[in-house]
Amino acid sequence: MKGLEGLRILITRSRAQAPELTRLLENEGATVYEVPAINIVLLPDGIAEMSRKIGALESFDWLILTSVNSVNYLEETLSSAGKKWSGIRIACIGKATARRVEELGGSVTIVPPQFRAESLAEEMQKQNIQGAKILLPRAAGSRPILPLQLEAAGATVE
Repeated sequence: MKGLEGLRILITRSRAQAPELTRLLENEGATVYEVPAINIVLLPDGIAEMSRKIGALESFDWLILTSVNSVNYLEETLSSAGKKWSGIRIACIGKATARRVEELGGSVTIVPPQFRAESLAEEMQKQNIQGAKILLPRAAGSRPILPLQLEAAGATVE
């Protein structure tokens, strides 16, 4: 008998991200149902704006990344602009996000102990971000707590 035999598990990741997790769970005996709750779509206006910001990456003090998806899309933009991950301080919300940045040649300065926006804001505030210019590429509809807390600490967040 396998460890997850008899369990039914619902995966809500996007279709493109579900297969690996599905395979791992099924190998452990689970019955898996993929029901994507999100669909990742690149918005042309957002990509154009991110490309402009990446063109001026050296004008930012910090780059904050909140997901592996944002890292992957940013990598495409960096490559298109002939830019590298070096030369900017990077903060990531989670270990998987930080690991992906490092795989691509970046160096991560901050990964908070809890993988939540509030915890990252707290860690960023320890870095004296008064007057800092921060680039925060993120999904439309993301919770506003991170930019609000950073701005309250005196940073400019784009």
